[in-house]
Amino acid sequence: MLLLFSLKLVIRSCVLSRCHLLHLQAWEDQEDKFHLEQAKLRSSIRIHDSRAKPIDLLAQYASSAEEGAQDLSGVEMHEPYTYLNGLTMSDLEDLLEDIKVYMELEQGKLKVDLL
Repeated sequence: MLLLFSLKLVIRSCVLSRCHLLHLQAWEDQEDKFHLEQAKLRSSIRIHDSRAKPIDLLAQYASSAEEGAQDLSGVEMHEPYTYLNGLTMSDLEDLLEDIKVYMELEQGKLKVDLL
C-alpha cells in the first residue's frame, strides 16, 4: 500500500514537473516573440525618423523580401551590400552583433510558429 502511494506521488510529481516545464517554455517563447516585435518596432521608428542604423535597413530589406512589397514610408530600397559602404570597423562589429541578435530572435519565432 505504501509503495503504491509513493508511486502515485512520483507520477504526480513528474506530471506536474512536465506541465511546469511546458508552461515555462511557452513563457520563454512568448518573451522571444515580444523582443522580436519590439526590435522591429524600434527599427521602424528609426527608419521613419530618418536615423536608421544599418541593421534597420537590412532588416527592412529582408522583411520586405519575405512578406512582399509593403508601404516603406518613402524609404528607397537599395541592394543590401550598399548599406555597408562607409562603415567603420566598429560599426561593422556592431552590425554583426545586431545581426546575431536578430537571427536568435527570428529562430525563436520560427520555433514558436512550428509549435
